Amino acid sequence: KLQDANSQLIAMLSTDKDENVRIAALHTLKKFNHEKIGDLVFTALKDKEQSVRMAGLALVPELNMPVAQVVEMHSLLIENGTAFEQQAALLSLANVKAPEAEAVFREQMTKLIEGKIAPQVQLELVTAAEQIGSPELKQLLADYDSKKDKNNPLDTYREAIYGGDAEKGVALFRYSNSTQCVRCHMVGSRGNKVGPDLTTIATRITPEQMVEALVAPAARIAPGFGRVTVVLKNGERIEGSFDAETRNDVSITANNKAQTIQRSNIEKLEFGGISPMPPMGLGLTKAELRDVVAYLSTLKEEVNEGH
Repeated sequence: KLQDANSQLIAMLSTDKDENVRIAALHTLKKFNHEKIGDLVFTALKDKEQSVRMAGLALVPELNMPVAQVVEMHSLLIENGTAFEQQAALLSLANVKAPEAEAVFREQMTKLIEGKIAPQVQLELVTAAEQIGSPELKQLLADYDSKKDKNNPLDTYREAIYGGDAEKGVALFRYSNSTQCVRCHMVGSRGNKVGPDLTTIATRITPEQMVEALVAPAARIAPGFGRVTVVLKNGERIEGSFDAETRNDVSITANNKAQTIQRSNIEKLEFGGISPMPPMGLGLTKAELRDVVAYLSTLKEEVNEGH
């Protein structure tokens, strides 16, 4: 009878249209200690739905399988998975203490140095390599760091731009003692008007500019909060009050005359003055910064309720 049940469960795992049924079949087969559970987890890792693939990945540490097979399972998602799956697979593989696992990280770190790793998973890769901490990986991490421009906050924090979790970000934004964002910023009807209103911030600046504003507040002030010098590509410099910006243009008032300048004509913006906001890189980890940026990147519409 158990064999019949197993056969039905295997069929469900492979062919049922409902992803929740496929996940339940996988868990039941694991509970029955099916002799081919390794192959069945591989089936789950190749499923078309992310939820089933992640259910398969979650079972891998519980399987008593050869290390090479465990590494291959992780590699499947690192090479072919969504950004979210790659993140999970990298952090999970860091717990596999074996030369085969470390070899994957050496290969991935080499790709990172060559600029061939997706921005969303760079932080997990670096975190995992640091956790393993072998001499070879430490050297690769040092090589990676040495190529960064230490005077450029965007270079220093490049792993914190993409790949964050907006739900964790909103919790940090509203409730964290480290950030206390709502003490100075409005989102919808929630917060205070000390600093710039962030209700539609994602329509005005890019995730890169958000990171810069968070980690080097004085390097990038918000419209209405200071002066700016616009350096044009033809060498001309225009200084005035920083009135507004979109992703395409910048509005300033210079010599009592308002003007809008296309970003395509701008070489750089130089901001004067200091910011009352503390650099957030001091109080937040790169992972937390990335989550805050993910949340800010969702703020595109005027809302009456607090986000």
